[in-house]
Amino acid sequence: MTAWRCARLDELSAREVHDILQARSAVFVVEQACVFQDMDGADPECWHLFTHRDGELAAYCRLVPAGLVSPGSVAGRLGPPQWRNACV
Repeated sequence: MTAWRCARLDELSAREVHDILQARSAVFVVEQACVFQDMDGADPECWHLFTHRDGELAAYCRLVPAGLVSPGSVAGRLGPPQWRNACV
């Protein structure tokens, strides 16, 4: 069974933050050539849902509360690091 973790930024270890930001940058900025400011200041107010498989980040989603970046709640920065098809 896959263990999922949902935590605020200040509850994550330095290694977890590193792995999440590395994956987000690799997928959404470099591989998809989506030039945008990933570090948008929202992360401290968001929930970060993720899981690992074989010691590697396997899936991730940033859960943004309503009113922070849009009127409603947003699930963004979705995907396992190997997803490559769209800017999210």
